Amino acid sequence: MLAHTPLGAYMPSGISSFSVLDKNIRKYPWPYYAWLQSDKKRRVYKLPDESNFYIIHAYDDVKQVLTDQEQFSSQIFPDIEIPFFPMMKGPEHQRIRSAVRELFSNKMIATLSEDMQSFSRQYADDLFRRKTCDIVDVWSSKIPLASIATIFGYADISYDSLSSLRQQATSLNIEAFPVGGTGLKDGVNRKISPLHYLRYSRLLPVLLKLIKTIGLSNFLQFSQYLKSGKQTEGVPRQQTSIDGSIDRAHDVLSFLHTIGEILKYRVNPDSNTVVARFLRAHNEGKVSFIELLMGCLIILLAGYGTTSSLLSVGAYLFAADGDVLQTLKEDDEHIDNFVEEMLRVYAPLQRTVRRVTASVELGGYKLPKDAQLIVLIGAANVDPEIFENPYTFDISRNTTNHITFGKGIHTCLGTVLARKIAKLAFTEIVARLREINIVDQKNLQYITDRDTGMYGFEKLLVSVREE
Repeated sequence: MLAHTPLGAYMPSGISSFSVLDKNIRKYPWPYYAWLQSDKKRRVYKLPDESNFYIIHAYDDVKQVLTDQEQFSSQIFPDIEIPFFPMMKGPEHQRIRSAVRELFSNKMIATLSEDMQSFSRQYADDLFRRKTCDIVDVWSSKIPLASIATIFGYADISYDSLSSLRQQATSLNIEAFPVGGTGLKDGVNRKISPLHYLRYSRLLPVLLKLIKTIGLSNFLQFSQYLKSGKQTEGVPRQQTSIDGSIDRAHDVLSFLHTIGEILKYRVNPDSNTVVARFLRAHNEGKVSFIELLMGCLIILLAGYGTTSSLLSVGAYLFAADGDVLQTLKEDDEHIDNFVEEMLRVYAPLQRTVRRVTASVELGGYKLPKDAQLIVLIGAANVDPEIFENPYTFDISRNTTNHITFGKGIHTCLGTVLARKIAKLAFTEIVARLREINIVDQKNLQYITDRDTGMYGFEKLLVSVREE
């Protein structure tokens, strides 16, 4: 059997709106996608509590928006140019991306296959040795983290080091980049007690180390860009509350300090690593130091988080539907299709944002200049106009036309890497996995706190048995 139960072919009664901050939608968005699709008047859906946010979800509209940078800009803040290449205009985006693009080509990823296969085997060994554990922590996060840390130029890829890197990546995702939704308006969950300010003192040691490593002027410039997510009306905002912000700030500063130290003391400028490539481009005057740092941030986030989410959801599917696992065990040639169908249905990034540069008509709806479009990639991947029985997970279907990795100049840089990691990880575990069960089905911990529209599990307790 190659297909399993439809994910969202039903619509619960009572759906009357769509909110990008609704945790239930983030955990299980498909019925809400079906609700959007069920009425042509909702082809372009204006968020009821926002002055300037519109949702698009039809496949053709999403594809048009992602490929037309002139009318639908990735520079989502109209008056701020942020040196973060996924949010930069075409030529500037290409300039920074070109510094490291070759590292993520088919040819270069092929040279890393042996390392990635070794990581897949190592963390499968760890999973089966533990028998009952959080599979996100032990397996699905560790394999892509080890791979991306190797490409980065990290010297230490031990278990503890990767766990620390994962925490830093999570904090960066939560704090720094409001690129997938509306976020919280000022005053919501942001009441700060006097005691809160006293906690800033714990940031001082790592802050001083960072400034010593990258210089005060670079630090001040970088800190200005992080404030972009604290806008209020009409542009994307961070959704995070003050709770935990000190710990997250410590993680962000620690990551930047590590990158700074690699740049200053440990990088081989002739090596084929992300840091070395960016450093060469910086020394040649092609990339500023701030663009280098921001580039490192997004490559870590994109290279790790999305692939980790994909692996964790795959593990859940094996537990939820034994027929899928059995089909792959009988013929691992299906693994490629399995990965592609997962990318279609369970897109790790369910949405992104674009800004309308001039008044334009889209999907029969007139959009004003500077309107913010929340682009539902996840909904486009289940558009019934494009995919037959779109809500059925079917690994026999040809899913080459999904748009999980985007379209146009902003197509995901790590597409080849993500597919390679997923194929190697699933091939290893499918061959060895006899049985997997969810330990606490009623209390699944999904990712619900990131404005990048991440879909997947924060934590997934499982028990496993090896063949």
